[in-house]
Amino acid sequence: VILYMELADFMDAGIAPDHFFREKKKYAIKYKHKSEQLYSHIVKRFENGEKLASIFAGNRYSENRGNDKEIYYNLVPEIEVLLISAGEKDGNVSKALYRAKFLAESSVRLKKAFLKPLMYPLFLMVLIIGMLNFSHRYMFVEVKKIVPMDIFPTWAIVFSDIAAFFSNNIILVILFFILMIGSMIYSLPRLSGTFRNYLDRFLPPYSFYKPLQSAGFLVSFSSLFSSGLTPVDTINTLKIYSSHYMNGFFNKMLSVEKRTKKLDELLNVGLVLRVFFL
Repeated sequence: VILYMELADFMDAGIAPDHFFREKKKYAIKYKHKSEQLYSHIVKRFENGEKLASIFAGNRYSENRGNDKEIYYNLVPEIEVLLISAGEKDGNVSKALYRAKFLAESSVRLKKAFLKPLMYPLFLMVLIIGMLNFSHRYMFVEVKKIVPMDIFPTWAIVFSDIAAFFSNNIILVILFFILMIGSMIYSLPRLSGTFRNYLDRFLPPYSFYKPLQSAGFLVSFSSLFSSGLTPVDTINTLKIYSSHYMNGFFNKMLSVEKRTKKLDELLNVGLVLRVFFL
C-alpha cells in the first residue's frame, strides 16, 4: 500500500516509474536494506523494456524465468496487477495505483473483520471445555460429599455424566473441536448450494463470511469497473481469482446477463443486499 502511494505521488509529479525504483535502489544500497536485491531486479526488468504491471506480476506475465520468481512472485496480487495493467492501457497509471491501494487496504480490513468474529467461537469452546472439566474434577466431587447421588435431580445427573465424559476424554474432545472448526474454515470458500444457503443464514462463521465476501466483491467490482472493463468482463475477471463459493454467484450473474443488461438486475443474485442498488 505504501509502495502504491509513493509511486503514484512520484508519477503525479512527472517522475517515471523506472526512475522511482532507481531511487529506491540507491536508498536500499545506502542503508544496506534487505530490499536492495528486489529493487535491483525491478530496475533490471525496466531496462529490458518491461512495463510496470508485468514487473509487479513477476513470472506470471514475463518470459524471464530466472531467480525473479523467488524474489517477488507474490509482490502484488493478480487482481491488483489487472488494475495497473488497465491503467497502463488508458494512460493513467497513477489513478490505477490509487485504485489498487484502495483495494489492498480494503482486503486487509476485511481479513481483520473476519478474524475478529472467529475468535468468539474459539473462546466459547475453551470456556465450555474448561467449565465441564472443572465441574467434574472439583465441583461435583465436593457436592457428592454433601448430597447423596441418588437424590440428585435428573438434569444434575445428566450434566454430571456430560462433564465426566468431557473430562475423561479431554484430548479427543479438543481434537474433535479442532477438526470441526478446521472443516468449517476449509469449507467457507468451497461449499455452495442449497445447504450452504441455510448455513449462511443461521450458523457462524458462515453467517458473517457472506457479508464480508459481499463487501469484498463490491470493492473489487467497483475498482475493476472503474478501470474501463465492462460488467461482464469484470465478472469474468473476478471469476479467475475467486473461490468456488463466489464463482457460484458469478455464474448466476452471467446467466442473468443473457436476459438483461441492467446492472442492478445483474448483481441482484443474493450476494449483495438490494439496498445497494436503490
